[in-house]
Amino acid sequence: MAIYIVQSRLENLKSIRDWLKTHLSLLGVDERTSYGLITAVNEIVTNVIVHTHHENPAFKVGVEVEQIEDSIEIRVMDFCPNCEIELVESEDTDPLSESGFGLKIAKSLVDNFHHEKGPDGNVFVLRKHVSSRVNS
Repeated sequence: MAIYIVQSRLENLKSIRDWLKTHLSLLGVDERTSYGLITAVNEIVTNVIVHTHHENPAFKVGVEVEQIEDSIEIRVMDFCPNCEIELVESEDTDPLSESGFGLKIAKSLVDNFHHEKGPDGNVFVLRKHVSSRVNS
């Protein structure tokens, strides 16, 4: 298991993507699966920074990656115990609206996505089955 924690700033998205790409490669995840996971995490972290932390660098955001059997589990943590979130996804939304679009993208790229409330804040859990491995 590896974890990466940064200040809640949009400028840190690239370093999160680079860190995640490195760790997924070390776990032997193929490039296509890696790209999908990185995109999903990028969308979730962007939502945390913009909507939960309101781009306040005093807050932190963390990404944890772990191989569990034949899956990769990634946990995005907002370290904001007093922040209540509600994942809303409506089919009735305006198709031109950007609201909820990142969440739909993230969900479409993983096999399982859910939210947990923990003592240290909100945790978004993404899990993807990894069938083809670069390194066995």
